[in-house]
Amino acid sequence: MGYQFVLSCTRVCITLLVALVLTSCGGESERTPEVELTEVAGSVFIVTRGAESIKLGLVPVAAYSESSIAGLLEERAEAAGVQRATIGPLVEEARRKAQRMRSRIPALQTEADAAHRRFEEGRSEPAIYQQAWKDYSAVNEQIEAAKRSAAKQEADAERLNRSLERFSPSFYFDYLPTPIAAAKTDADGRFVIRVPSGQRVALAARSQREVFGSTEEYHWLVWLTPSGATMDIMLSNDNMVTSGTPSSVLQDNHFVLPGVGSPVAAEE
Repeated sequence: MGYQFVLSCTRVCITLLVALVLTSCGGESERTPEVELTEVAGSVFIVTRGAESIKLGLVPVAAYSESSIAGLLEERAEAAGVQRATIGPLVEEARRKAQRMRSRIPALQTEADAAHRRFEEGRSEPAIYQQAWKDYSAVNEQIEAAKRSAAKQEADAERLNRSLERFSPSFYFDYLPTPIAAAKTDADGRFVIRVPSGQRVALAARSQREVFGSTEEYHWLVWLTPSGATMDIMLSNDNMVTSGTPSSVLQDNHFVLPGVGSPVAAEE
């Protein structure tokens, strides 16, 4: 009886020991290797036309994976196509309305000229004189109303067409994906952000400031391949999204509709 009990306990202990060893080995094989990080130290500033350097504090800075930025560009390209399909017809309709309004003006002007002649010829007869003046005033008001309506439609068409000619940086920045790292600049415009080493990432920053009653906006979205323990970067005039620098994610072609060589043409 005692022998059987000892043997049973021994078997249980061996089973538990084997399970523990297997679990330990499995954990080692499934352990995710640690990702090496690079500490990127940077500064955000702009230089004015008067050569004054302005440090930008409290600016959010974020890093994005290359794949997420590729997804953003693809999604925005599709959105641009939808925007053109939606806005293009509105531009054409506004121009047609303006053309219709302006096409009415010659006939109204002829009518106004005739009323003015009756007005001049009827000065000796008050009834004719007064009626001609009323007719002349009424037609002139129609002419001015047609001109105002045409001008408004033309302004609307131009405003809508500009939105098709070129996008603003906000067209992309308002839809940035979830970042892999984030930081914020201090009072001197400096920041530190840690990103995976050896992996291409996009570094984004966005700021604005009031200048003589108007708002200036600044956008950065630059490619960066971190390496080593630390590296430095400057975000300034030279690498804004509108600078044309090769390091910028957004180039000039990203601000115009893909596959469109010119804005919606005006009707003849």
